[in-house]
Amino acid sequence: MRSVGTCLMAVIVCAVFTWSGSAQQPANDKGTTPAKKSAPAKPVPKANPRNASEITLAKELASESMAALLKGEDPKPIEEKLDAELVRLAEESDPVRNVEGFYAIASASRSAALLSRAGDPAVREALIAAFQKAPRFMNELAMALSEKDDVAKVSALAARLFKAEGSRLNDFATLGAAICVVHDREVFEQANENRVVADDPLKLFDFFADNAARMPLGLKNVPVQLLVLVVDATAKVSELQWALDKYRGNRDLGARFFEIQYDQSHFRTGAPKRVTAEGLTLQNISKYGGVCIDQAYFASEVGKASGIPAVIMTGQSAEVGHAWVAYLVWNGQKAIFDSRQGRYPDYRAVVGFIVDPQTGENVVESELSLRAALALTPSDKRQRATALEDAGYALAAKLMPREEGYAMDASGHVIHEKLTPEMVSRILAISEAAANLSPGSIRAWRLGVAIGTSGRWTIEQRNRWGEAILKTLANGYLAAAVNCLIPVIKSADDLEEQNKMWNWLFEGVTHNGDIASVVRFNQAEMFEKEHKPDKAWECYEWILRLYSDTSPRAVEAAQRLLVLLKDNGKTIGEGASILGKAWAHTTPPSSLNPEFAGQSNWYRLGKLYRAALKDAGQMDDYGRVSARLGLKP
Repeated sequence: MRSVGTCLMAVIVCAVFTWSGSAQQPANDKGTTPAKKSAPAKPVPKANPRNASEITLAKELASESMAALLKGEDPKPIEEKLDAELVRLAEESDPVRNVEGFYAIASASRSAALLSRAGDPAVREALIAAFQKAPRFMNELAMALSEKDDVAKVSALAARLFKAEGSRLNDFATLGAAICVVHDREVFEQANENRVVADDPLKLFDFFADNAARMPLGLKNVPVQLLVLVVDATAKVSELQWALDKYRGNRDLGARFFEIQYDQSHFRTGAPKRVTAEGLTLQNISKYGGVCIDQAYFASEVGKASGIPAVIMTGQSAEVGHAWVAYLVWNGQKAIFDSRQGRYPDYRAVVGFIVDPQTGENVVESELSLRAALALTPSDKRQRATALEDAGYALAAKLMPREEGYAMDASGHVIHEKLTPEMVSRILAISEAAANLSPGSIRAWRLGVAIGTSGRWTIEQRNRWGEAILKTLANGYLAAAVNCLIPVIKSADDLEEQNKMWNWLFEGVTHNGDIASVVRFNQAEMFEKEHKPDKAWECYEWILRLYSDTSPRAVEAAQRLLVLLKDNGKTIGEGASILGKAWAHTTPPSSLNPEFAGQSNWYRLGKLYRAALKDAGQMDDYGRVSARLGLKP
């Protein structure tokens, strides 16, 4: 398994998606259709002898490699040989017809990586025994590795876990794998002034395995990528047991958030929180209450205690930070991360993110919502998608090496001579095949977008990829679809062509106003960049007129509109009038305490409106608005 994250960093940076509209419920996402329908899928051709031969040869090489690894041979050259074969497959082989060949090589390569980076001979010896006695666990672990994992520490923990649990790990393969890839570093939660550190990972394994039958989602069929949001629990095992016994697997984590009393005394006077004085435990939070971070911590840890993937979602406005809980809702047919029930309604327009417990990276709310789709994808398809992703990233790293002195084309794109149109097509085909197998894999979508936005794809390739994203993700994961499409559309250098694409996307999301406003905001940014302030003004005004209350971009739209006053021949008084109408359509928060008011669109737009009134000399209205906001004139 080669480390492809570093090689592709320059490309991936272009495709890291910065907008993250709130996770949408499936009911809000139905009915989306692209303006132009994709061509009907062609029948899958019958396998030909060459494909069968490729699969056979790949499986033979993988089998020979695994046999050599289990004999204790040096894993490094074996890993390198497998990596080279994976690149060759990416260059020459059909990712759909030969997916089993890709999987055989990639899984063997990842297994070799576990052994080659183990370091300690005793650890390597234990892993070899684990491959023989707990093969399902070792396979899940190998396929769960990411570029951010400390593989040496993952291997050491896997060896320790195997020595303690033996073949029992086969029954809880995904649980064991999740624990290993999360607890390769210290796991802790910094809840404002309180820092809580996770219990010993072996204790956590025993708690979850021993109580698996009591957990509403079970554990054995939950993907590793979702279980990492369970096993990162930082409450002590005794607290988790208390929570499981008390709530008996109740899935309504939104209710858990709101049953915790808000510590008004701390908020009003700044006095130390009672829960801090007594010690931050789940029992003490339940008894003494806390602030929003404590409410979110309590709800998420109670969820984890019941095996429910749950996270603390945080958001930040210009005024204050806030926290709420998001958790997996899965009924076997649909899966979403619900980030609305355990959240004060005053913060519905705030964009949230989590810190991924495996990689340490920020994951925006829309990307988290997409991860829920992994619950609907069988394990064999998820793993084969991972194998194709490995191949695609490895080929991209070969074609786009990081070197000094890049040559740039007229559009500012780095010139990669080896990245021919044919190779772009191959990588896009691999990425699309992976996404079709596992639509919830953001890694597959990122690969296609990153290659495309390098400036090397054709208009036809770009349009096909854009339609594939919307078609695959729109029903249930619309925010994630738009998140992926934004860099795709921005990659169009021609203004007229890019504008057509923004309008196409807008027509596909008009049923969801919050997301439609994000599309319009990006379209406005395009017009500003192209020195068309009148068109940008129209987009910003549209957002404020229709979605000032709920859009995550309403406040920024108001700020940009004020900047564009002069360029559009408008006075500050006219700007104040527009902001006043927008403010009138916002909902005042449930409390005027800054903790609650500060992040609401009502408060933030109100402050902008107040400042515009002052600049316009409308002092009576300025005083009236100041009073409503609780601010001194």
